[in-house]
Amino acid sequence: MQEPEPIHLEESFNEFVKVSGGELVSLLLPSDRPFDNADYLFREEAVVAELKCLQKDILEHGEYQRKLSELYESWIRQDLVQEICWGNSTVEISKLPIKCHSV
Repeated sequence: MQEPEPIHLEESFNEFVKVSGGELVSLLLPSDRPFDNADYLFREEAVVAELKCLQKDILEHGEYQRKLSELYESWIRQDLVQEICWGNSTVEISKLPIKCHSV
């Protein structure tokens, strides 16, 4: 079985926005504008939207896992959490102290 062609997300989403009553802001403003702008405008709903696409899976990279481990270890040192995690563990944010939520 062949892997399917990748979806060009931005182009596909642009078409979806148009058929859903939205407008591409880039077509409403001059092309030589000296500022960044949002991606979409939905006039009837008074909504301005921005498309953000993640290009890489940060959970697969060792750097992210290393930083997360360091963060959790700092919580243990601060007595914010008691449980020591080994190997692959699941940490539920809702079960962490509020102070850990804002990191």
